[in-house]
Amino acid sequence: MNIYVVRHSEAEYIGSGPGGERQLTGEGRRLIETSASNWLKFITPPGVILSSPALRTRQTMDVIIETLRFEGEKTIARELQGGTPITEIYELLGTIKAENIMLVMHEPETSLFIADACGGGALEVYFKPGTIAKIAFPGKARSRAGKLHFFIPPDIFD
Repeated sequence: MNIYVVRHSEAEYIGSGPGGERQLTGEGRRLIETSASNWLKFITPPGVILSSPALRTRQTMDVIIETLRFEGEKTIARELQGGTPITEIYELLGTIKAENIMLVMHEPETSLFIADACGGGALEVYFKPGTIAKIAFPGKARSRAGKLHFFIPPDIFD
């Protein structure tokens, strides 16, 4: 199983979306569109894309879907919202049959998930907005069983 972990793109500091939610800035949209257009050079297209329910993650997912011309399943998953225990992410992944899955989520959960999946030790990662990482698991996703294949910040494509 391959998991692509994406942190939502650059968002407003103070929310102006519905209910005061933070939404992507114009630069954030451009950044994730440029990044996603380059991802196809080194990712296997996901069968499923899951997003946190937050507006900025859903907007990031929508830009990714449009840019990749994704036609698979997209799902909003409460398990990807900020503050959710990492164990719930593994439980969610255990319910998905796809081999390649993309998660659009928040920091610090992106860093915490990668650290747990790839060994559980102290791993300090700066997961800036719009970054993608690939974790490969032999079989199902579980704690300490993954291997980090890549970690690519968006500014590499500028």
